Amino acid sequence: MTSTGNITASSAGAFGIRGAITGSGNIGIVVNGGTVSGGSGAGAGVSFVGGATNTLTNAGTLSPGGSGTIQTTALTGNLVQTGAGRVAVDLNMATGAADRLNVTGTANLAGTVVLNVLTPQARLQEVTILSAAGGTTNAGLAVSSQFNSPAIVVQLHYPNATDVVLGTSINFAVSGLNGNQASLGSHLDAALTAGSSGLGTVVIGLLNTKGLAAYKAALDQLSPEVQLKSQVSSLYSSLNFANNLMSCKVGNGANAFISEGQCVWAQLSARSLRLSDTDSTIGSKEESEQFAGGAQLRFAPNLHLGFAAGYEHSAITSSLAARSSGDRAQGGIALKYTSGPMLLAASISGGQGWYDTTRPMAFGGFNAMASSSNDVSYFGGKLRAAYLLGMGDWYLKPMVDFNATRLSNGGFTETGAGGANLTVASTDRTVLSASPALEIGTQGALWQSVLLRPYVRGGASFFHNTNFGATARFTGTPSGVAGFSTTTSIDRVVADVSAGADLFVANDIALKLSYDGQYGDTTRQHSFGGRASFKF
Repeated sequence: MTSTGNITASSAGAFGIRGAITGSGNIGIVVNGGTVSGGSGAGAGVSFVGGATNTLTNAGTLSPGGSGTIQTTALTGNLVQTGAGRVAVDLNMATGAADRLNVTGTANLAGTVVLNVLTPQARLQEVTILSAAGGTTNAGLAVSSQFNSPAIVVQLHYPNATDVVLGTSINFAVSGLNGNQASLGSHLDAALTAGSSGLGTVVIGLLNTKGLAAYKAALDQLSPEVQLKSQVSSLYSSLNFANNLMSCKVGNGANAFISEGQCVWAQLSARSLRLSDTDSTIGSKEESEQFAGGAQLRFAPNLHLGFAAGYEHSAITSSLAARSSGDRAQGGIALKYTSGPMLLAASISGGQGWYDTTRPMAFGGFNAMASSSNDVSYFGGKLRAAYLLGMGDWYLKPMVDFNATRLSNGGFTETGAGGANLTVASTDRTVLSASPALEIGTQGALWQSVLLRPYVRGGASFFHNTNFGATARFTGTPSGVAGFSTTTSIDRVVADVSAGADLFVANDIALKLSYDGQYGDTTRQHSFGGRASFKF
């Protein structure tokens, strides 16, 4: 008889077939892609009565006790497991108990062993999972990395002619992990060795992931890297805001393409920042909207002083569905010196951001949602030098910016996920950058007293200190166990592209539409803005 469904223990203690075929007694059964389950009792023992000369051939899943229940099952007859077959074994590492098959006849075993850990323990152990009185033949039985977590090291031993013994140990810092994952894995190894019960459900979930890719994804879900993205967001936002302090343009006069005037201004902008997944970092995307306004006045023949304030709302989503919603307030001042075709400028600015983050986790039967609130502040300085090369109605303007940004991330502790909540320490970081560029533009009259000045600009930004890091530990980690380090990074070099147009009305009103983009190996940032300024 052949079954493609599930075979479970009957109430009488023998296997019956559930599905299109039913029955028990002295029969031969071939299981094709279904599940043989030894019932739901624990430890009492369930028998498969097949007759001493008959054979159970398994090409599906053989699961004594069913998933999650440890049980010893007796099989009267012979057992053959094909290359497509799987033996599912539940293991309690704390007690050393595991599912077991006792076969009265012979066992010819190929296929794989699939392990489900019920209680983890940081110790080596061996347990018999099958014994065949008529002799066991290893026909290629193995522990497949496709169906088992790489964090549990499993070996099959054949100490005698009848038994199959499962040897296990735990190592969360397996080969094939990136730096963040390996650091987290080592932390979990130390926590388990210290006897952590607060991380029990997390550890079981990791031990029940299936394959290396799923295991790495689970470690990423446990990481605080999404909170580090708020630092990256603050850096790029601060650089964009500092640029807003750098211009109060005039429509005509000598060196009009570089001259500064007195004005008040307001700007609306939208920014999109995407950081791609890499082998070492988790990708993310941010969408934000900003309103900023300011003024600039002349207090000496060649000197202007400007100031601005702004508010930005952003939403950050990681590639693992963690989300941060943030609000940021910013302010700054700028001092500009112009002398003919030359401009020298300096600005200082600062800001504070507040973020609410949710971090979902779902792997190996473990499900939780961690929530946190953290803040990121920054203080930055910018220097700019530019020179105008006029050619009638056309111009070239080479320029270079130097930026220094100090970022401070406040510490925080998550809630809502039990022992999987993270406590993340505060951090400080200074990022330096240099951005040379060349702008080309022209000016023409649309009609009387109305001038249009389009421009394009290209350049590059070179960053120093592009890694953002933090030290964290789980609230379920035993005291005395050191935390683990997590980092995320940005491109060291990005291409800068800008384009826009200024519209001057009677030299008193200036309207501007602009696009600013940055392109790197892993970075794509796009910013669109509309600005109005009024001369006074």
